[in-house]
Amino acid sequence: MDYQALLTSPVKMILPPILAVLLFVGTVFVVILPSFNASLLESKKENIIQLVDVAMRILSHFESQASHGVVSQQEAKTLAISAIRNLRYGKGQKDYFWINDLEPAIIMHPYRPELEGQMAGSLVDENERVVFHDIAMAVSENGPGFVGYRWQRHDDRGEVVDKISYVAIFSPWQWVIGTGLYLDDVKKEISAFTAKLSFFAFLALLLITILSFCIARQSVASDRRRKKAETLLQRHHDQLEKIIQKRTAQLILSNEKLMSEARERQKADKKVTAQNSFLHDVIASLPFPFYVVNIKDYSIALSNRHSFNGRGINSSRMCSALVHLQNNEQACCPEGSFNCPVSIVKSTKKPTMVERTHYDHEGRKLHLEVHGYPVFGSDRQVVQVIKIVVDITVRKRYANKLARLSITDDLTGLLNRRGFLLLAQKQLEIARRKKCNLFLMYADLDNLKIINDTLGHDTGDLTIVETGKMFQAVFREADIIGRVGGDEFTILFTCEEHSEKDFIQRIVERLKEEISLVSSRFALPLKLSISNGVAMFDANNPVTLEELMKSADTLMYIAKKHKKRNCN
Repeated sequence: MDYQALLTSPVKMILPPILAVLLFVGTVFVVILPSFNASLLESKKENIIQLVDVAMRILSHFESQASHGVVSQQEAKTLAISAIRNLRYGKGQKDYFWINDLEPAIIMHPYRPELEGQMAGSLVDENERVVFHDIAMAVSENGPGFVGYRWQRHDDRGEVVDKISYVAIFSPWQWVIGTGLYLDDVKKEISAFTAKLSFFAFLALLLITILSFCIARQSVASDRRRKKAETLLQRHHDQLEKIIQKRTAQLILSNEKLMSEARERQKADKKVTAQNSFLHDVIASLPFPFYVVNIKDYSIALSNRHSFNGRGINSSRMCSALVHLQNNEQACCPEGSFNCPVSIVKSTKKPTMVERTHYDHEGRKLHLEVHGYPVFGSDRQVVQVIKIVVDITVRKRYANKLARLSITDDLTGLLNRRGFLLLAQKQLEIARRKKCNLFLMYADLDNLKIINDTLGHDTGDLTIVETGKMFQAVFREADIIGRVGGDEFTILFTCEEHSEKDFIQRIVERLKEEISLVSSRFALPLKLSISNGVAMFDANNPVTLEELMKSADTLMYIAKKHKKRNCN
């Protein structure tokens, strides 16, 4: 056995941690401790600065009471002195504050009450420093700051030590207030910290030495076990090599069997590919958009050439890119959308059909009929939706045209009776809701029968057409004008002027002028005229459209009878 190697290995293991500990201890005593000493003193200085600030706020409080007349100036000073006298801190609550003025005279000293009220300009410490005189001069010239001197420790007049105090001037009363710390207390804290640190450093060095020795012993034992394990491993390696050779022969046989199965699978794949190609050809031949949407993310799983205007589609595009024709990477419709066929099929698991309105890439409005059919997974849940889109724009256009024709008067192009009733009813509902008044005029073209009998129905029809144009010229585009009978017209309009009566009178006069122009233009043998009646829709006392029309019709017939009596 190589004992020299066994001895050298533990030394190599023990030496680095011991050197590291020694380096740490050296760093602590050379770098950290001096820095700690300075920071500790600065920390204590900062503490007494804050304490003096607290005392200054106490003096400010009592000075404020005096300035506001709560107490007298003398009472405020007495209360302030009492408060500062009882203000203690530190170990045993023995650290204190004192107050002197700039004379300097001692105003308050808790441990030297005999000095209170006396001049302290000649009071010196052991170093022959005139303590309170120097304090008054320093704070007068330099403002708040630190002053060093020797003074008794707390209430023990027999022990005089070095002390550093922070003093500040309270300007309203010309008082100097201060407190301080004893430097030997700071030195004691530093010495105690140094002793503890030295103890722990020594203890760490001892523990690391013991631990390193134990590790060295374990290393020797581990080395012995390692060599034994290497011998055993070599034996197992030889056995494993024999097993591998046997297993290799078995794998060769298995590989040949797998290759045979792979050839069979290739044949099956070719057959599936051919069937898939046939299915794609069938889908591509469909004359309308056809595509399959994945429920999970609304992406397109399959589509034909009509699904995107023949420009092709990849499976990563969302279904909105087809239906909405937008580069939108969001889901086709919000989950549960009332008219989304994908959401409907997903929730009901049944085929559905909805009508949708979209715009193509050129901005043209399209009406689509979208069919959705579910594709179920193995768990009987809908995993995909087959969507078929049929363009019904032309059919919708003809339907809308038929709808417009059903409410339009063929002769004048105005609303017929049905159209007028539909639009007027909606306008009345709006007026009732917004509390605004409307007016309905019922007008009748006089003497139309005489024109038809004497000049023919063509002239009569032309007269009706011109009368309709006349109403469109007199009334506004927003007003609803309809031909509800052979020679009867109705107009629903609003009055935005203050005097409704004057407004309606002007309309009637304008109608008279315009109908006279129609008579002159066609050189009719008799003068055309219009009889009319106007009824108001009061939003505060609403009536039905039928009642409103009946009222206007009644007023129109009264006006017609009155006109006939005047003519006779």
